[in-house]
Amino acid sequence: AGQYAVLLNAEEEEVAAGLEDRQPQELPAQAILRHGDEAATRALQGKAEEIPKGRLMHRLTSRYWTLHKLERTSKKQDWEWKRLCANYLDHSTDHIQQTFCTDIVPPKELVLGFAKLNPDSPTRPGLAELRCRSCGTVNLFPKPGEGQPLPTVRCGHCSAASD
Repeated sequence: AGQYAVLLNAEEEEVAAGLEDRQPQELPAQAILRHGDEAATRALQGKAEEIPKGRLMHRLTSRYWTLHKLERTSKKQDWEWKRLCANYLDHSTDHIQQTFCTDIVPPKELVLGFAKLNPDSPTRPGLAELRCRSCGTVNLFPKPGEGQPLPTVRCGHCSAASD
């Protein structure tokens, strides 16, 4: 195992705080490291609610921008997205998801298709086929439920969207 040396300034605020809180039998470096660990723990505990919200917004951002770049969002959807981004920390993850799915992007609006490698093979149950108008690739995607409209399918080969 390698070793390294760190030079500390005793006048630096965090170093001084760690040394003030030094326990008996504790080396100065141990006291400073313990103080830093405790401060980091306090900071992360205060963010525990934000982490799942941030992860959800990260996933939703991918869906929103895919549609937006394909020019499939309206001005109203764009404004609702901006409002959600500005205020998501004030709401629960359930509310964020509900707002996204009702006001911004309905869940089945865009499906990413994947190219069927063997056009002669039968389609598996639960999947549907759609031929890309741009490149002719047969794309597979999850079959919509009974009475549900066909979603917009993005081609797995050329990325063109069906209409």
